[in-house]
Amino acid sequence: MYRLIKNKNRKYLCAVCLALYYLCVTINIAMKERDIARENRRKLVVDLDGEFPYCYLSAPKYTAAADNQTTTLLASYPGSGKRFSWTVIEGLTNHRAGDDHNFSGLYEVSLHLKTSYPHKDGTWSWGDRMDQAIVLMRNPRWALPSYHTMRFELDYSTNWGESYLRIPFVYTMRPAVALWETWRDENFEAELQSYVDFINFWMQGGAGDDHCATDMDCLPKAVMDFDVFYQEVSA
Repeated sequence: MYRLIKNKNRKYLCAVCLALYYLCVTINIAMKERDIARENRRKLVVDLDGEFPYCYLSAPKYTAAADNQTTTLLASYPGSGKRFSWTVIEGLTNHRAGDDHNFSGLYEVSLHLKTSYPHKDGTWSWGDRMDQAIVLMRNPRWALPSYHTMRFELDYSTNWGESYLRIPFVYTMRPAVALWETWRDENFEAELQSYVDFINFWMQGGAGDDHCATDMDCLPKAVMDFDVFYQEVSA
């Protein structure tokens, strides 16, 4: 009887290990497919000086910043359109963008990083590698619901590992209205204060923050209104 129970436990453990293995493989494949799709989407036109086919599209590069290149931080309250703006920046500069949590895997080779610092979902991880900051703002009427959607897609993760495993689900789902209303009622005051604190931090040049005293000038070089920046073009 003991041997039978022991064998069953081994079979169960093997089944769990196999399930975890296939889950990791599936996530890895999904992330690779996402990266390939993103690579095909984010292109920059190269003029061939009148020669047929006149131009071609080159993919954003992974090269690190040279000594004479200015590095830029894109900061916003989460849910304020960093992903869209990030794509536009890649198209304009032909350099891949990174993020403060290094989910992109481009942390060390980026001319530009995105962050939500000092919001709790942001982290000052770049040390002194960024030279300047651009702040992206969005009406909280839209930023807070968008932030909740991201939290929902990440299954309300609380650490880096949980968030990393949920990356394939980002920008693929929308929560039920009832879930949004529950989260809103429980978190509205705190998140609205975080929104205010974020704006105050950057508009005051990060006053009182040691990073802004030693690592970079936190006074934004530009402030963009995402609601104006992102406009649908009618046919």
